[in-house]
Amino acid sequence: MLGQGNMNSSHHLLDELIGRAGFSQLNVTELCKPGPLVDIVTEKVNTLDALNFSQQELERDVRVLISLLRETLSRRYMHLSVLAFAHILVALDHFVRVKDHTPDTHIGGYEDDLAIVKGVLREFEKEIADFKAWKQRMEDAER
Repeated sequence: MLGQGNMNSSHHLLDELIGRAGFSQLNVTELCKPGPLVDIVTEKVNTLDALNFSQQELERDVRVLISLLRETLSRRYMHLSVLAFAHILVALDHFVRVKDHTPDTHIGGYEDDLAIVKGVLREFEKEIADFKAWKQRMEDAER
């Protein structure tokens, strides 16, 4: 599926996934590779309006979760609980779907996405703080 083929077919599949089926078309094999999942979420986060404050906040928060997933799926970061991983996936699946509780195309359409992402960040605050500290240590070690 997503992990196979060239860039054009990948973008075509991303177009099919975003706003339609979310992560339901990804299988476990694809989940074990960081590319497909991270690509879908990154593609959607890149569509946010940089001038809209709530979308800026959503972008910042989603990018933290993207980084956490990328490092976890690539097996560089091994401390994320299965429960946090599952909740992060559900929140990001909600984010990539255009037609959710409040469709993203409506005014304030990202408010429900922001609320769900914020809820996950609050619920797993310690795990996310631990990840950020780990990431900072890795960046410092590379310098």
